[in-house]
Amino acid sequence: MAKRKKVVRAKTKVKTKVKAKVVKAKAVSTIQSAYLLTITGAIITLVAGVLAALFVATLTFFLGGVGALASLPNIICGIVMLITTRTLRKNPRTSSIVLLVFSIIALITPPFGFIVGPILTLIASILILVKV
Repeated sequence: MAKRKKVVRAKTKVKTKVKAKVVKAKAVSTIQSAYLLTITGAIITLVAGVLAALFVATLTFFLGGVGALASLPNIICGIVMLITTRTLRKNPRTSSIVLLVFSIIALITPPFGFIVGPILTLIASILILVKV
């Protein structure tokens, strides 16, 4: 009788270890897919900010290119998103919160980051917050 209880306990320990490995593997694959989405979104946001700055600077050349300052928040958001993406694997929860905030800022400020970039980053950060 005592041997049977030990066998049952050993089986439950093995099952819990297998379940823990499966859950960990799902979280890692989620972080990897979100990592790619985040890098893509950050690069699109950064490129949109730079292109908008160049375009507006050429249009407002006679004013000294002052209009290019309007796209500065988008450039800053793109740079911060790229930097935060590097820390995504080490500290996913905090990084995803930072990405969420800066993707919302990039969505609000003109040139809106081609809209696709901040939305990709927003989806990735929500995905990480739900899964991790």
